[in-house]
Amino acid sequence: MDNTLAEMQIIQSGQDIHDYVARYKGCFYRGYNADLIKINRVEKAIELSRDGIMRNLPESLFFNEQYLRDSSDEEVLKERESELEVQREQLSVFFEAFDTILERGLLELHKCVDSIECGKEEFVLKEMYDIDIHRFHNPYVCKLARLLLDGDRLKGNIHLIPFFVKSILDENISCRRVSRVVDELKSIYYIEPQFVIYIEGLSTEEYRQRMDEYDEFFWYLEQWFMPFDCEVDYCIKDINQTFVLGHQMTLDYNVRFQ
Repeated sequence: MDNTLAEMQIIQSGQDIHDYVARYKGCFYRGYNADLIKINRVEKAIELSRDGIMRNLPESLFFNEQYLRDSSDEEVLKERESELEVQREQLSVFFEAFDTILERGLLELHKCVDSIECGKEEFVLKEMYDIDIHRFHNPYVCKLARLLLDGDRLKGNIHLIPFFVKSILDENISCRRVSRVVDELKSIYYIEPQFVIYIEGLSTEEYRQRMDEYDEFFWYLEQWFMPFDCEVDYCIKDINQTFVLGHQMTLDYNVRFQ
């Protein structure tokens, strides 16, 4: 059962519910339903497992408690029960308008909160790291900058960083870790990650454009997340293209010497 607030689910769904009414079905439904029971597109209604305004008011405001007790005849009792049910339905329709106003107000409030939460990463990056994410035009760098919020767990983690590189670049990528010796006598060495990005069918211009984007991305990756003595190497490869004389070939991309 999804316990996410109904307002957040509605906002995330992107549905236009401007003309919809809110129907608070009561907390009883919470035992087996989520906060948002359903969005009824036929009746243009949002059904919620909450107590509306009417259910939060004392029933004695609307009904006479002795009305049913004063009846000893079974037929009269059934008739009075039907009358009360009709009154309850009428009151529900009456209060539905107020519940709808309340729900629309809650939706606007959550939209405001959601917009603030969406910008909190940018705020924290600016105030704590002095990084204005809006000055980066490279989308890969923007995504990488947000990882600084979890930098304590990510910085220097040579085994975890390749996972995020693959996620951000969204390409088929392999990574191997090569040991670089700094001092043989003292057995000092560091691990250098080497990324190979497999993209097929790039023209020379497309290849250069990708290399420019990746060059900036891997530079910031090295500055923000890699150990100070660790360098990052990367390249783009098309390993499936065969050499055909006269076809456009790009050195270090789709040209292989044997």
